[in-house]
Amino acid sequence: MNPTLIQPSQGRLPSLRLTFQYEGRKVQLISQERVKVMSPPSEILQEYKGQSGFWYEVMDSEEHVLYRRASQNPIQFDAEIFTDDPEMPIVRRKIDDPHGQFSLLVPDMPEATTLVLFSSPPEPEFAYEPAQEFARFALHRGDDKERQS
Repeated sequence: MNPTLIQPSQGRLPSLRLTFQYEGRKVQLISQERVKVMSPPSEILQEYKGQSGFWYEVMDSEEHVLYRRASQNPIQFDAEIFTDDPEMPIVRRKIDDPHGQFSLLVPDMPEATTLVLFSSPPEPEFAYEPAQEFARFALHRGDDKERQS
């Protein structure tokens, strides 16, 4: 087992599937669905300040981090393009109008109130700069629809 990954202290919980829509760096949470699947394990919960990359955090009402997961940035700002040039068969090109949808799976914890997205700047020349919060969303509790997956 990777020592940097930990399971939520609650053990096997249902998860929330959070679906987002984005245009550029503007992100909207468009659905929250309770599902009976395991979410990926959390990364270490200590401060990530100064780190680069993309990750998301689930927080409680006092902004304590309950869950953190690093991943590839789901917002596509560039794409691999295959060329006919044997010297450069694959190049990366900026996407002029990035838009789409993505989903994240997080543990459904009773004390969770907020999901926060962090990212380094999308421009390749700034990709290694420290990530900053760029979106924050309320997690809703209550009579959410539950679905078997």
